[in-house]
Order: sequence, then C-alpha cells, then structure tokens
Amino acid sequence: MKTFPLFDGIREKWIGYGMHQGIVDAIMIALKENTGHYSGSLAERLKAVDDVDTLKNLLRRAVKAKSMEEFEVSVKEIVQQEMQKGIQLGILQGRTVAIMDALKENTGHCPGSLAEKLKTIDDVDILKNLHRRAIKAKSLEDFEAGVKELIPN
Repeated sequence: MKTFPLFDGIREKWIGYGMHQGIVDAIMIALKENTGHYSGSLAERLKAVDDVDTLKNLLRRAVKAKSMEEFEVSVKEIVQQEMQKGIQLGILQGRTVAIMDALKENTGHCPGSLAEKLKTIDDVDILKNLHRRAIKAKSLEDFEAGVKELIPN
C-alpha cells in the first residue's frame, strides 16, 4: 500500500489518539475488575492527561489497586510528581532563555547551535553559572570558552 507524506502526520495523530484512548479504557477496566467501581468522572479526568507515560504509570497502579481510594491516592501522587517535573523543566527553560537573552544583549546574537546546546543542559547550577557568564560576556567567543570550561564535550 502506497503512503502519502501529506497523510503521515494525520495518521500519527490518530494512532496517538487511539493509544491514549486505549490506555484510558484499560485503566477503567482494571479499576472495574479490581474495585467493582467505574467512575465516569475519573474517565473524563484521565482523558485530559496528555502524556502517555503518565497514563502507563496510572495503568500499572490501576492494575494493583484494591480500592478506588487507593487508586485516587496514586493519582494524587503521580499528579504531584508530574507537577514537580514540570516546575523543574520550567526552571531549566527559564534559565536557558535568560542566558540567550543576556548573550543577545551583550554580544548582539546567540547562534542556533549554541541555543540548542544550552537546551540540552539539565543541571540548574551549570545554567546559573552560564547565566552569570553570559551577563559578563564581552564577546560570543568569551562566553563559548566558559561553556567549554563547564561542559567539556
């Protein structure tokens, strides 16, 4: 069967939607089997979860849950963990943007390759140090030397 690139994105979107819906259904079936309860409001809340890995984690918890209360505790724990991950990611992204802005202000630009390298750094302390260096940088070369000092590869 011949495929058309135009339809690849559409197909991928619907495959993702089907996988998402399948996991939500599996969670609800596991809870019904294990606890004897089915909550339509819970199903609606689960449909709002965008991350497939989070849904898979919830499915593992649903399979082990002995009561809806136990599962609800699991949901709260996972939501808290995801919020913490989101906050951490936001901090990293904010630091990265601050570095790029400081470089643009002090040197006139921030090359895309450097921006991409900065986005791969997941250590807040390194990003703080790089931000300080970006604020003090007189040239892009000066800053890049600092990057190589902190991140050898």
